[in-house]
Amino acid sequence: MTDNPELKNFRFCDPSWASKRVDDLVSRLTLQEKIGWLRQWFTPGVSRLGIPDTTSGV
Repeated sequence: MTDNPELKNFRFCDPSWASKRVDDLVSRLTLQEKIGWLRQWFTPGVSRLGIPDTTSGV
């Protein structure tokens, strides 16, 4: 899931933990990061977890 060796031990990067990855990732986010992810068009990345900015929409 990642080429970054610093992130390989995080459960959310391990494909064998499919049922636990989301819980692990969300538990690592700050409240401010979670609120930022509620946006519809632009979602800010979380560089400390190796997550890039994303855009979506119509």
